[in-house]
Amino acid sequence: MTNHESSESRPKPLLTQRSALILMTAACCGVVVGVLTAMSEVSEPTAILAGLAAGGSATVGLNSLIGP
Repeated sequence: MTNHESSESRPKPLLTQRSALILMTAACCGVVVGVLTAMSEVSEPTAILAGLAAGGSATVGLNSLIGP
């Protein structure tokens, strides 16, 4: 088997490196915002919603910021 044949048999990755970077960074932003909101003595559902909103916003922002 040649090198060319072995590279074709490998499955494609589920996510590209760019997508993984964007999603991981957005998740970290969401967790940080959620934890900081929870520490500010507001209700837990409010902190969860703040974290989810921050993660979603970060995903959109990072997608436009980090070019292909």
